[in-house]
Amino acid sequence: MRRDWVKPCPGISLEPCRPFLHVEDVPPDGAAALLLAADSAILISRPTAYEEMHQLTTQRWSEARFTNVTYTLEACATNLAFAARAVAAGDGQMPTLTSFEDYPPYSSSASRVGRLLTVRALRRAAAGDYDGAFFDLETTMGCANLVSKGGVLVNGLIEMSLIQGACETMHRVMCTHVVPSPIMRQAGDDLAKWELRIEPLAEILRQECRFAASTVGVIYGETNACGSSWFYGAESPLLQLVRALGPLVGSTPRSTRRNIESCYSHLIYFAENPLDRKGRDAFRNTFDTGEPWSALMLLEDPVGYVFAANSIRTADRALDQSRVRTFNMRALRVYIAVALFERARGRLPDSLRDLVPEYLATVPDDPFGRTKL
Repeated sequence: MRRDWVKPCPGISLEPCRPFLHVEDVPPDGAAALLLAADSAILISRPTAYEEMHQLTTQRWSEARFTNVTYTLEACATNLAFAARAVAAGDGQMPTLTSFEDYPPYSSSASRVGRLLTVRALRRAAAGDYDGAFFDLETTMGCANLVSKGGVLVNGLIEMSLIQGACETMHRVMCTHVVPSPIMRQAGDDLAKWELRIEPLAEILRQECRFAASTVGVIYGETNACGSSWFYGAESPLLQLVRALGPLVGSTPRSTRRNIESCYSHLIYFAENPLDRKGRDAFRNTFDTGEPWSALMLLEDPVGYVFAANSIRTADRALDQSRVRTFNMRALRVYIAVALFERARGRLPDSLRDLVPEYLATVPDDPFGRTKL
């Protein structure tokens, strides 16, 4: 008798909260279309521009030193204006991804645009244009927020990365320039605003679950896959092996879909209950047993187990990355509040409670524990 390896997490809904949005229903002046337009003509034609962008992580901006980045920013000014329009469009939701056939390039668009915006923020800050610099950083956060709305896990991971980059750049600008207090205060308010607008990781995982379940048909040959990747390509040797061995080891499309959905029900639970470390460790142990591969043949649905093990590791890392993202946003808000307090009173606060309510509405919670920061 084969051994079960996962059961559904009770009380967890797998149905996404966002309405289904077809690609063809995206208006040409909508946020998603504008974000694609922002990226459509970006071409970093000078290879050394990438090297210069990397150097900017440790060096201060200089027009003379970063000539290739300067050229790129000026060439892409129109694109970055489209990004600002996308953030301001007000209908922020990506088309719903349900299969490889309708996989859109929005995630890569946001990555390229966001990187250029953070670089331009450094350039503007060096020129004393702090309003422009912080506008670019807010636009970066807006693009990050936009690409995660209705998106799958890769969209959520890009959102976390872009917000992390924007926070690091904002902190760097404040540490290396005398930014006017009103602009700093507005930056703190904007951080609080964008934190409230973050797409819940549980919702992203619901979208990911629907997408993952749709790929089962590709694995078993029920539907065709686009592209020619090593795994999902139509002629993939691995897929051919899975299709041949699946029925022999007791795996079926129905059992694999059921088990994948059960796994995602647990991930959604942990996204909504991030402090349940004991339960999360127990779930991890389902896939880290240390048993030989031959032991998989004793499981119910070995194909689903292998598929889930590869997918779940990325989702599990995202659970931690989402809290790191939240921590960084809150820590930066506290940094701004402390800096404004010190400017106004000539001393540091005795505790973070001294910042309330003039500089912080409340002391933020620690996303890694049950206490305040």
